[in-house]
Amino acid sequence: MAQGVAHRILANTTFNALAFVWSNGIWLFLVPYILSGLGKEAYGVWALAGIVVGYVGLLDVGINRSFVKHIAESHALDDAARVNRIVNTGILFYALFSIPIVAVAYPLSGHLMAVLGVPESLLPEAIFVFRCSIVTFLGSTITGVIPGIQQAVQRFDISSKIRGLRSVVNALGCVIAIEGGFGLKGLALNSLAVFGLFAIVNVAIAYRLLPSLSLKPWRWFSGPLLRELAAFGTRLQISRVADLLVFQADKLI
Repeated sequence: MAQGVAHRILANTTFNALAFVWSNGIWLFLVPYILSGLGKEAYGVWALAGIVVGYVGLLDVGINRSFVKHIAESHALDDAARVNRIVNTGILFYALFSIPIVAVAYPLSGHLMAVLGVPESLLPEAIFVFRCSIVTFLGSTITGVIPGIQQAVQRFDISSKIRGLRSVVNALGCVIAIEGGFGLKGLALNSLAVFGLFAIVNVAIAYRLLPSLSLKPWRWFSGPLLRELAAFGTRLQISRVADLLVFQADKLI
């Protein structure tokens, strides 16, 4: 048994490492390409939209990062009901969390871009990009718990393959957007389309890995469970805040 656990840990570590190298290797070549295709100012708008949305994501108090742990524990105990409560509590919480943010941010996109110093010539495109980004944020936040199921049931091979494939599909979309002359709007629509495609893929895989999965938030939501997830997630959030402050604050400034 110990040998089996060791093999699983080694395999999971290997898959994660390969996915990390592959995905970041693609971005290593893709970023200079996008920068060259858009120009410095337009690329700055592209990066700015992502950073602003990333900071908004900090408001979730880290609950999303506690899902994998709790789903894994419940799955190990063969407690399908608790797994459903965890997944659906997360979906409903994030719907209630993200919809008001999007409802406020969407109509105020122009004011926000102007406050952040976006050049007037790029303002229409910047507003479009930011609005696409917050719609993507809405969808990815609500469905964010679903990909964690793969890791919770120790199928890092699947999550790593999806991560690698998503990097390739996204890169191809970026190339099409740049070469086709679609610019910032093309990149924003590509991100939205890639999210939609892989959200469907992740849901299909979740049902395959957990045949007893039931996505009915109105039935499975649990307030006490949400408090438990929040207590654990808050501790994890500290490291995430530190990471963003260290590695992203200079770009925003």
